[in-house]
Amino acid sequence: MCGIFFLGLILSTLIAYFHVTKWITTSVKDEQLTFALIAQATTEQWLSASKESINAFAEKTASYKDNIENNELLDVLIAQYTQSNQFDYLTISLEKNGYYRINNWQPPSHYDPRKRPWYKAAKANNQTTISGPYKSVDDQNIYYLSVSAPIFSNREFLGVVSGDIKLTTFESLFVNHIESESSKSVVNRFIIDNDGKIIAHHDKSIIGKILTTISRLTPDLHDSLPSIGLKGDVFVSEQSMYAIVPLSSLNLNLVVEFSKKELNQKLLTETLVLLSHFLIVFILVIVALYIANRNVVKPLFKFLELDNETELPNKKHFKQIVTSQYLKADTQGLLLIINLDYFNALTSSYSTVIIRQLLNQVKERIQKSIGSQSLLGVFSESRFVSFIPNSEIGKDGNNYILNQIIENLDKPFYIANKEINLSAHVGASKFPENGDNIEELINHAFTAFSVSRKHGGADFCLYSDEMKAGAGKTHLLLSALRNGLRKKELYMVYQPQIDTKTNTMISVEALVRWYSKELDRQISPIEFIPVAEASELVGLLGDYIIEQVFMQISIWREKGIYIPKVAINISPNHLMRKNFCSNLIQLVEKDKIDIRQIELEITETSLMENPQAALVVLKQLKSLGFSLAIDDFGSGYSSFQYLKEMPINKLKIDRMFVQELEYSSSDQAIIQSLVAIAKNMGFSLLAEGVENKAQLDILTDKGVFIIQGYYFSKPISAEDITKKLM
Repeated sequence: MCGIFFLGLILSTLIAYFHVTKWITTSVKDEQLTFALIAQATTEQWLSASKESINAFAEKTASYKDNIENNELLDVLIAQYTQSNQFDYLTISLEKNGYYRINNWQPPSHYDPRKRPWYKAAKANNQTTISGPYKSVDDQNIYYLSVSAPIFSNREFLGVVSGDIKLTTFESLFVNHIESESSKSVVNRFIIDNDGKIIAHHDKSIIGKILTTISRLTPDLHDSLPSIGLKGDVFVSEQSMYAIVPLSSLNLNLVVEFSKKELNQKLLTETLVLLSHFLIVFILVIVALYIANRNVVKPLFKFLELDNETELPNKKHFKQIVTSQYLKADTQGLLLIINLDYFNALTSSYSTVIIRQLLNQVKERIQKSIGSQSLLGVFSESRFVSFIPNSEIGKDGNNYILNQIIENLDKPFYIANKEINLSAHVGASKFPENGDNIEELINHAFTAFSVSRKHGGADFCLYSDEMKAGAGKTHLLLSALRNGLRKKELYMVYQPQIDTKTNTMISVEALVRWYSKELDRQISPIEFIPVAEASELVGLLGDYIIEQVFMQISIWREKGIYIPKVAINISPNHLMRKNFCSNLIQLVEKDKIDIRQIELEITETSLMENPQAALVVLKQLKSLGFSLAIDDFGSGYSSFQYLKEMPINKLKIDRMFVQELEYSSSDQAIIQSLVAIAKNMGFSLLAEGVENKAQLDILTDKGVFIIQGYYFSKPISAEDITKKLM
């Protein structure tokens, strides 16, 4: 027995060492690469801003075409640029006579700027150019980067303006903007070319040397540099770790050297911790085998029934706890399935360390929402499961606590200097009303979750018959909606529509959202829009939405932002109102809207309710210049005769054909048919509700290239759209 014990201990040590070495090394590399990528982004932002500044300076210089030489106003401009520390030197060079003006430097008598590489590059490219690095005329160990732009006046080439900065100055561009654990172990920051030659370093004695000769890195680093990709890579030597990321604008590479002490310390600490865990588990196994009655050690195995990432009960253990502690005790409450949307996309975009931190932050936010008497567990990689006793719900009600979970998860998460946004869907069932055992409650919660997903956006659904509300509830909702419109509680969000051929946002769909202060909750569009359509509020709601969208388009226009198409959903009852077209034109003229920007979306089913009357209105809208789209195409039973006659520009494939696309051959066949219909009738085609890459790949393979869905973006605020386009 002792021999087996010691053999097991040795094997445990080896397993612990190899496991921890691989995991910790990957973790530290990810942190260091993130640090280097932030430095890369800061540098590239500086380069972009510098190009804009030099271009503006060139235009200003050109405005003094006949008075450039010895112009005091230009001296003032040069002083302003250099005092801002954006450039070390700023120059003006003229083509006709070699005139050269520069701050804080006296060029040699034979110096002719027209022969310098930066001058030739700007002249040859006819645009703002980043070139270099160049050796200093005075000191061959100092390298400069040049941002130069040609001076044109009425297409006449007058010369070149240039801003120069020492390559060693790059360190100051980002070092003051980054504070992290990784920054404490930074040893050096320097720049190399694609051959590994050191171009810029605070230690002048090693400028010009090859990185592999001073770092003890393997010589094959030279072959790896051209292929490290935009995300860079981390290379390890005996004493240091080197995070290398490309500076695409310069065709150079930024190197951040880290001390290896951090990695070694983590390896030692984690190896000892894991070894102790292996030792404890090993002892428990020996004791379990020694004791004949396994019931003695059974409680010990409960500690193993936890999720590795969050230390919450796993699915099996959660079911056991709920059954024994809540259901058998007849404790009334809610069982929740909480699904994190598009989690696969997150796991492919971030390291395991970041995902682990994200899951634990999600855990903390959910626990804060459900209270200390509730139980939270892990159902799967992207799903949490919870039981909330009624004592935690209290007077606020089920919808309030479910909405709290959604709101808390909808706030940004900040991990490793990254902002990560999540959306979630929650399905809930009540005990004992919706089931008297754990399996039934979970099944009903999944049913409610499926309904919430069909509604779109971050939402929740309670498994009950409450949707079949009576006239009293409808009256309350109508009253709250009327007040909400008057108080402007309703607001718009916008979901991008992406052309996958160019990977650009070519349009957005405007979607209405409402948080009612009177009802003290977020009201789903699925709940209030049908009520509005069945009442006199349909016109007020429709006009309100159009006004809000037109107002936002005007704001974008003032900021220099032009979105080719902004889609607005039009209710069938609103469309068929007597003065719809005339009111729409009045709003267009009021906000000076370019009609070509507006795309009106009408659902297929609404068109088929009265196709002849709809055809008259649609033709009138088409003659006015509006684009028209059929929303949810394929969900109804359109007559191809009417479809052929209608002046439609676009068909939007209903999301029900997309949701299971990767698993359903029939859905794929339907998509293929819709592509053929659109092509034969001259319509463009858009697929909505695309949530993952598998769906995207199938759609593009079938010929659908305009995509809308959570795979690219959830509906976001106008401010977020502005940030994407600025």
